Order: sequence, then C-alpha cells, then structure tokens
Amino acid sequence: MIPLLAALLLPTAEAGNKPYMWGVGPTINTIAVPGRFPLGFPSETDGTLTKTKNDLGVGAHGVLYLEGGKRIGAHLTAGFGENFNSLALTAEYEAKIVGSDGFVLYSGIGGGFGNLSFDAESGTETLRSPTYIVRGNVGAYYRDGTRCYEISPFAQIVIPGRQEFTNAAGNTEEISSGFTILGGYSHIGIEATVYFGDFKPPKKNKSSNSSKKSSGSSKGGNRNNTR
Repeated sequence: MIPLLAALLLPTAEAGNKPYMWGVGPTINTIAVPGRFPLGFPSETDGTLTKTKNDLGVGAHGVLYLEGGKRIGAHLTAGFGENFNSLALTAEYEAKIVGSDGFVLYSGIGGGFGNLSFDAESGTETLRSPTYIVRGNVGAYYRDGTRCYEISPFAQIVIPGRQEFTNAAGNTEEISSGFTILGGYSHIGIEATVYFGDFKPPKKNKSSNSSKKSSGSSKGGNRNNTR
C-alpha cells in the first residue's frame, strides 16, 4: 500500500515537504444520505431495480504525513448491500485545521474511479457502470506512536461512465440518459479507520544544533585571536 501511495501521490506534494510519518490499516464506511441508495435509477431501467439499504464499505486506507500538518492518502474500498456492490480507488490531500500533536481536526479533497452494479430482486435485470469520483471530507484523528484512530464524514460526487442495463430477456443495452453531477449516485457517508505504522514525529537533531553553535563560537574565538 505504501509503494502505491508513493507512486500515486508523492508528485503532488509541495516542494520542500518530505514524508515523515506513515500508516495503513482497515477502513469501514456506510452511506448516510440518501437513506436508500442511490438517489434514483435511469428511466430506462423501468423501475425493475431496487434501492439498497444497510450498505457497508470495507477496505484499506493508507496515509503519508508531510510537514506543515498535511498528509496524502489513498483508499481501496469494496461496497456491499442489498442487490448492490461497488469497488473504488480514491486518492486524497488533507490539511490540519486545528489540533495538538496527538489529536487533530482536518479537511481534505480527492478523487478517483471505480465501478458499481445493481441487480433486481428477481436476479435477472442488472445495471453496471464505471464511475468517476470527486470527494470531500472532514474528520478527526488521534495518534500515538504506532497507531492512529480516525473518524470522517465524507461526500462523494459520483459521475457514471458507460452505463449498461441487462433486461429480463437477457438483452444488454447502453443507457444514453445521464444524471446531473449532483444527482444519481452521489452521496454522503461516514467512515472509520484504524492505522498501524510509524506515527512518531522526528526529533530535532541536537547534535547538529550543538555543532552549529560550537562552529559559531569557534569562529568568534578566531576573530578575537586575530585582534
């Protein structure tokens, strides 16, 4: 997961920022709004599909911390529900709003891609589509030396790609009608993650500071000796 983070996200880091803490761990989420997902189906499905309830998303979440209270991260999440499943990969850039060394409130933005599918209760009709995701989130986390505990409400604008609907006769057709950006599959949810890794901020190099002081004093001594 950490090599994936580095490959996807390190080019986006600000100049001068260097990763100094990292973590990876399991994550779990659920959709809160709408109560039954999605907001609506394309008209071509003829009302044969059922909205899902009590959905659950599980996966892995990794983060790299940068200087200045910033971090970058990536999610790989599989979603499940009644007659519904999805898979998504997203990347995020987050910044501290306020907090101490251990407890932090933050906000972030990100994006990614995935796919989703819905099945009719009869098991014959199916709607499948790739998706493009724009994500925003706020959250809070507490970290100690080796672990970090996080909870985060999030909102995702989910834009469908090529939607394909298979009807009861087994015929598959591309659905031409689209959704508005804020309609269709977009949603608000809440997520919890436990990370394991290195959450110890680097200590200042005392030997380097002392060597600089000694260097400065020796220069001052040399100047005094030349007088």
